[in-house]
Amino acid sequence: MTRRLLTAVVVALFATAAFASWYDDYDKGIAAIRSGDWNTAIARMTAAINAHPKENDRERTYGAIFINYHPFYYRGVAYLNTGKYQQAIDDFENTSGPGEVDQGTVETLMSRAKAKLAPTPVPPTPVPLPPTPPVGPVVDPALRRRANDKVVEARQKLAEARARNSASPEYAMAAKSFGDLVSRSANAQTTDDFNRLINEGDNVVALAEAVVKPAPAPVPVPVPVPPTPVPQPPTPKPPIPKPVIITDEVLAQYKKELRTALENYFAGEFEDATRQLSDLTAKLPNNAWIYAFLGASQYSQYAFEADEAYKNAIKFVTRMQNLSETNDQPWAGNDGGFVYTPAGTGTSFAGEYTGPDGKRLLRSYGSMTYAGLKSFIYAGLTKDDQRVRAAFDWVSRNWTLDENPGMKLNDPATSANGLYYYFHTLSRALNAYDQPKITDAKGAAHDWRTELIDKLASLQKSDGSWNGEKRWMEDNPVLVTAYAVLSLEEAKRDLKEHP
Repeated sequence: MTRRLLTAVVVALFATAAFASWYDDYDKGIAAIRSGDWNTAIARMTAAINAHPKENDRERTYGAIFINYHPFYYRGVAYLNTGKYQQAIDDFENTSGPGEVDQGTVETLMSRAKAKLAPTPVPPTPVPLPPTPPVGPVVDPALRRRANDKVVEARQKLAEARARNSASPEYAMAAKSFGDLVSRSANAQTTDDFNRLINEGDNVVALAEAVVKPAPAPVPVPVPVPPTPVPQPPTPKPPIPKPVIITDEVLAQYKKELRTALENYFAGEFEDATRQLSDLTAKLPNNAWIYAFLGASQYSQYAFEADEAYKNAIKFVTRMQNLSETNDQPWAGNDGGFVYTPAGTGTSFAGEYTGPDGKRLLRSYGSMTYAGLKSFIYAGLTKDDQRVRAAFDWVSRNWTLDENPGMKLNDPATSANGLYYYFHTLSRALNAYDQPKITDAKGAAHDWRTELIDKLASLQKSDGSWNGEKRWMEDNPVLVTAYAVLSLEEAKRDLKEHP
């Protein structure tokens, strides 16, 4: 049973973590065309062309999925909208027609690009006008006085803070901010400049007032000295019984072999211990202790091998999680959610973004986070494990049944992509986690089982099937209906176990 469960975990993980391909770049390029993000469209279509330059009205992606594939047409549209007219003309000459998002006929777009390349008439040379003397900004005198008063107040507060504790980090921050304030006050000219001075002066005052006196040094507490122990006379050893002496003499020839086998067993060398104890059973066939240690060695040897396989599976799942404390990948964040795969430089179908420190980060999303949580539980991790807690915190903060959470942060049009697979992984993970209710970020409690049943009932078609978005084959009612039925089965099973 353990080996079958391990195999299911590892297969599911590697099936999920496949590499993205040219059609993913094409899909992202189409999304950029829809939103008018021309530079991203150029980059994505160029990547798709480099990997797969042949256009086709019915091009296979994977499995039995075909798409209308015209990357030259869309890159030409993006070049046209960014002023790169010759590149646009070159792409329009290579395309066989528009794709699913029609931006106009090739002939019309080609004419627009060529018209932009035509020479423009030279306008007449303008007659220079005499320069207008500059007019200095008019500043309300009352505002100027308020700004000067604020600088004086900040200087006074900084002096008081220095007297309290000039070694504190709050004082260092206040002193630096005051230096910047003085520099800006010397160059202030406009109303905005003086309003900014007042705001920065308030900040210096707040930092200075946060400086407190250093805490007094703690008074050392004397440590009591324990009394000197009184030496006790040695306890005489009891005499060794004769049966023990005789038994030792009878077993003397096997003592060394048995000691070596047991030393290997307790040192964790289970393969050597198994071989040595097996030899001893032939020499002492009626000794039950030897058989007991032989069985324990064989079991420990198998358990150690299985444990190594689980460790490798857990290591792979850990590298899919946005938790930098346990994930050694450079893109890892700290929200506790999961991405699509750590392979290569990492991929997330919810996109990527740049952190405050300039670091490239991958965005977590719902279906993969529930898949990761479920895999951790199947691999034997408990609710107290830091990685399990972080994953459950993410799904609690992002609880919803209206979308695949995290997807719309990259493109609002993709919020429902993979929705029914999301329902399936949600139900499997929460059933395994064994907690009927979830508290969301607003403090509201949700019985995920009843809410999921109601949600699926509202989405069911009149013929009894379900149907979803085109991406990931969720426009196939056979596949999506299977997802829905399996999700209902998990919810009803958990309701039966926890009414």
